[in-house]
Amino acid sequence: MIAFQLYSEMHQCDLQFKFDTQGRICGFEIMGETVMSGEQLSNFLAKLPQSIGILKQYCIKKKLELVELKQDVSFEAFWNAYNYKDGSSRRKTEAVWDRMSEKDKTMAINWIPKYKNILIKQGVSKMYATTYLNDKRWEN
Repeated sequence: MIAFQLYSEMHQCDLQFKFDTQGRICGFEIMGETVMSGEQLSNFLAKLPQSIGILKQYCIKKKLELVELKQDVSFEAFWNAYNYKDGSSRRKTEAVWDRMSEKDKTMAINWIPKYKNILIKQGVSKMYATTYLNDKRWEN
């Protein structure tokens, strides 16, 4: 996931845009309070940029400062998010992590909440962290 944030003078708030690895919008959040009415918010949401390119063009046109928010893709971030230390070898899991691409690391971390929901729905046990990474569960 790739995230960007900008401050809107007009709406007096920070706006955060989230895009998937293909550059398509997959999330939006208003950070803090806003002065938008319900109707203004509806109109704004209807015009959300559907890709990173469109967002960047809009910011250039309106002279807005767009900041890319870097996601922490460290092993520590993964290990804490996955949170299944019983039976998982930290050393082996970290060795697998170190061989992964940045894209796979990002996808692995971002898939964890969805994976947890799948486990609840299916009533199955969580796999070891090393197995999760080796199997590339986020691609299934």
